[in-house]
Amino acid sequence: MMIFSCRLAILLPFVALALCPEHANAQAFQMFTRNLTPQGSPTLTLDVEGSDSIENVKQKNEDKILNEVGLSYLPQDQFLFYSGTFLRDGRTLIDYGITGGSTVTMAVIDSFDALSFSGLLPGSDSGFSPFMMRSGASGAGEGWSVFNYTNAVDLSGTGIGTYTLDLFTVAPGVPSVAAEALGAMPGFDGQQAYDWTFITATGGISGFSPNQFLIDSAQFANAFTGSFSVVQQGNSLAISYSPAAVPEIDPAGMGAVLALVTGALGLLERRRLKVRLAA
Repeated sequence: MMIFSCRLAILLPFVALALCPEHANAQAFQMFTRNLTPQGSPTLTLDVEGSDSIENVKQKNEDKILNEVGLSYLPQDQFLFYSGTFLRDGRTLIDYGITGGSTVTMAVIDSFDALSFSGLLPGSDSGFSPFMMRSGASGAGEGWSVFNYTNAVDLSGTGIGTYTLDLFTVAPGVPSVAAEALGAMPGFDGQQAYDWTFITATGGISGFSPNQFLIDSAQFANAFTGSFSVVQQGNSLAISYSPAAVPEIDPAGMGAVLALVTGALGLLERRRLKVRLAA
């Protein structure tokens, strides 16, 4: 009887969770957020419940970063990923199977000011991965992140492919229906050229080479036929998009084609005329 009682005591919590799944949602647990910032990637511990919305988690993360790291990232500027899945507002932790001990990665869109360059840029520590973009035209710090350095940036010791920029575009949400999610961003036309400044340096930039930066556009949801690269523009670096060139029309070749078409039409008309006369 004692053995049966012990087993029953062990099984009861699991039976309760199976019969009342809402009880599982209310279970408190701890999870972690790995926050990608220019100052590093601090991993913080959050006290949450399975029923917490993603908005709630962002708010708790903002408070935690402010208290423990001294940084402030508004919830609307935070983008959370779990095992490569983008976490949408309006959903809960339990919806994504996030439980105790899970780690969520946070990326932000912000203007990172008064930074000091030392060693490597933040991209070497995944600061550029993912690189979130929610507008092609609204400006650095609002539509995409910009890293503003107060000193000179020397890239002369940087190897090929040291930094990777994984471009993730965000579609605007429809009020009261859906929040921001991965998708085609506004303000972008694949037939137009764009330069998105993502690094500035008051003291100038030296030693730059385009091959130091790799760009992954697999998550760039807008339609495009051109190519992406990183270019230097004075004291700044920009992600540059160049649309595919439209093939030039050779006037001489076009004239020959028109002559051929005109001749074919004339021949067809003469044949029709012969048919009518024969009738």
